[in-house]
Amino acid sequence: MKLDGYLHERTDGAIGGLSQLVRGAALEAIINGSEAITRKTLETIEVDQTAEDARQEHRRNRRPRRRMPTQPDRLRQLPVALGPVHNETLGSYLHRLAVANNRPAGFLARLLGPLPPEFSPLSNTTAGWTPHSPGRLAVLSGRPMPQFARALPALADFLSPRGPGQRTERLISRPCRCCTASRSPTASVAITLAPAHVHLCPRHQLWTRSTHDIPLGVLPEVIKAQRRLDQFARRHRKVRQALDLARKIVEDWSASGMPIDLGKMWADRLDRVEALAVSKKVSAEDPVTSRRSPRSRC
Repeated sequence: MKLDGYLHERTDGAIGGLSQLVRGAALEAIINGSEAITRKTLETIEVDQTAEDARQEHRRNRRPRRRMPTQPDRLRQLPVALGPVHNETLGSYLHRLAVANNRPAGFLARLLGPLPPEFSPLSNTTAGWTPHSPGRLAVLSGRPMPQFARALPALADFLSPRGPGQRTERLISRPCRCCTASRSPTASVAITLAPAHVHLCPRHQLWTRSTHDIPLGVLPEVIKAQRRLDQFARRHRKVRQALDLARKIVEDWSASGMPIDLGKMWADRLDRVEALAVSKKVSAEDPVTSRRSPRSRC
């Protein structure tokens, strides 16, 4: 049995009282033949009056440890109020909020509803939520509900009286570090739902379809192509099908070696990216220089 807390309480942390208590308990254990210092044995040993007075005072002031309540009307705001990122998944936000407040992400998720299977930052479901769940999330984070409804698509669908609305097809992605620096002070990466045609951050000129941000200042034609694709997506709905067809055409060109001028263009882009220090971390299958050319976006 661990008696460190008990010994400190009995002696008020005084080394003299601790020596007296342990020595008396050891002698008692030898006399009664048990040869073991137990709490029962320690209770029979008297210590100085100062330590006893301190123990009684400690017992009067002792309060039961308060745990985080689970009732909606008793929830309290977490110490660190973390804002959501636009189009962030619920799992991503709860994990970032948990890390910032040094709490298990699963524990926070259970305060809102049943824990989703294989709960992770990629999780984005409100299955099992009650009408109180959005309010609990607002109380825990200290953020107004309208802000969450604008930022979290799953929450907006849950609050909508018409149910999930029709949205542009989105894929699991992440914003660039510069865009989330103020919203994610921890090392946790924010996971978002981005339109299928978005591959980079035009504002900061960073490729985001990789495990880390890749500067694209040396590839202005790729940034220009993304802006043209954004304009195309605003005029047409079925962008995902167009992207899949364009990707297949480019892959066929690459496999057949035609047209030759595209091969030279891709090689030039690779050379410019590989000249950057960050290019050492770029995956060989990263499509930034091999599949996304302005011509393939038309």
